[in-house]
Amino acid sequence: MNDSTTKSFKVSGGTFKLSPEEISNQITNYYTLSIWKSYRKQAAMIIFLSVLFTIIIVFMFKTPITLLLISILLLYVVLGVFVYRGKQWAIGVTAIIFAIDKIASVITVGFIGIIGLLWLLAFLSSGYKACRIESERAKTV
Repeated sequence: MNDSTTKSFKVSGGTFKLSPEEISNQITNYYTLSIWKSYRKQAAMIIFLSVLFTIIIVFMFKTPITLLLISILLLYVVLGVFVYRGKQWAIGVTAIIFAIDKIASVITVGFIGIIGLLWLLAFLSSGYKACRIESERAKTV
C-alpha cells in the first residue's frame, strides 16, 4: 500500500516515488545538490554519457559517421543542456526522442540494442522525477 503522503507513479516492475520531504529537499537545495543527488543533473548526465558512449562505439567498430548521426548527437547535447537547466519541455522531448531512438536500435541491431533500453529506463526514472521537481518548483517560485 502507498503511504498517503507519498506521491507515486506505478509502472510494471517498480514505482517512481517522491516523498514530500524529497521534493522539498530538491527544491530547497536546487543549486547546491551534487550530480548524484539532483534528478535534473542525473538526467542530463545520462544524456551526455549516452552521447559519449555512442561516440566511443562508433570509433571502436569503425562505423561510418553520417550527417544523421552527427545531427542526433548534437540534438542530444543541446537537449542535455536544457534538461540540466531544468526545462520540463526538454525532459519530455528527450524522453520521446530517446524512446524512439532506443527502440529503433533494438529493432535494427537486435539483442545488443537492449543496452539502449537500459539507458532509456535510467533516463525515464531520473527524467520523471526531475519533471515532478520542476513542476513543484514552478508552484513555489
